[in-house]
Amino acid sequence: LVVIVSGQVCFAFSTEQMSSNNRIFVGGLSNQCTEQLLEQSFAQYGRVTDISIKGGADNGIDDSEEKKKKKKKKKKRKPFAFVTFESTQSALDAISNASHQNLFKHVENSNRIDPSKRTRSNASRAKEKSYRDQILQMSKQTNLLLQVQSTHADRLVEYIGEVIPSESDYEDLEFQVEGVAAAVTRNMSLLFLSTSNPTELALRLSRDAILFRAVKKHYIVNKGALEGDLKFDATSDAAVNHALKQIPKSSTSMASDRKFRVHAFPPSKRSFILSAIERYNDSNAACIGEEVSAPYTHSIHLDPRNFTDILSGVQVYDYSGRGSETEENGLFMSGVGPAFVTDNDDATDDDAVNRAFYKLKEAMGRFIREHKDFDAS
Repeated sequence: LVVIVSGQVCFAFSTEQMSSNNRIFVGGLSNQCTEQLLEQSFAQYGRVTDISIKGGADNGIDDSEEKKKKKKKKKKRKPFAFVTFESTQSALDAISNASHQNLFKHVENSNRIDPSKRTRSNASRAKEKSYRDQILQMSKQTNLLLQVQSTHADRLVEYIGEVIPSESDYEDLEFQVEGVAAAVTRNMSLLFLSTSNPTELALRLSRDAILFRAVKKHYIVNKGALEGDLKFDATSDAAVNHALKQIPKSSTSMASDRKFRVHAFPPSKRSFILSAIERYNDSNAACIGEEVSAPYTHSIHLDPRNFTDILSGVQVYDYSGRGSETEENGLFMSGVGPAFVTDNDDATDDDAVNRAFYKLKEAMGRFIREHKDFDAS
């Protein structure tokens, strides 16, 4: 065992560990430290083949006013560096003898971690993959998504899945709760529903007094999630094309009367879908008089006020970990449904006052279901 003391920090490495690596870790870099200064400092121990500074610019640590303001908001780790020598012996000499306290605080062996030993990381990836697979499975039969407040999600699953089906207002509709996706944004989650008539179910749910405030929006979508993040052009283009598959090509007589409104979740994805619609319209305009393979062969006329159809694009899974910059990590669903007016559009102060009554009614209903021998009269 070899023990190396650098300043007030003590590091212990086995000779086997140290002899297997020609790269060292240099911690606590000063603001004046550059690649050139590091090379000059370590060249005495042998030929340096590579220097990589993390957390600073190549020509030194950038302490501009803008960066100083950012540092005040979030305290970051001091810059560090990896220095690679041509030989392992040079790395060992540098670890044993380097003492340039003005440039850096300490030097130690840089041991690359065996991927098979990343138990925490591997478990996290497995958990994330399992969650993604779960959403893919839920989406297979889903044709209606409900955007709901996360605090109400579990109660709504019970209410929509168990209470509503027993009510006479819904006896002519077949539907099932496929599952719920954990908060996609801070306060909102998604309920996955499969139904024989998504438009009619969405309309009736919107008129339910208990769901009045808990359900923010309804999204009629095609069954099955597709891979991609809506922030990428290729994915948002695919979302628009996929949504328009619900409109029969034979409906040319109504094409000039169709006016669309765009619903997107999260709302930040809306601008990407609008850009995709512009590209779709430009493509159709360039193909006038030609055979077009697009699902809907007419321009998409947007009219947020007097619309006849709603085009929905929903990011049902958004991976933000390492590799999130690639398109295929996310999952989205899209579709087109007819516009309908809900009771929420005509909400009054009386409706808000009455929420307490409906909450009490919901709680009473749950109590009666759990205590079947209770005499409700």
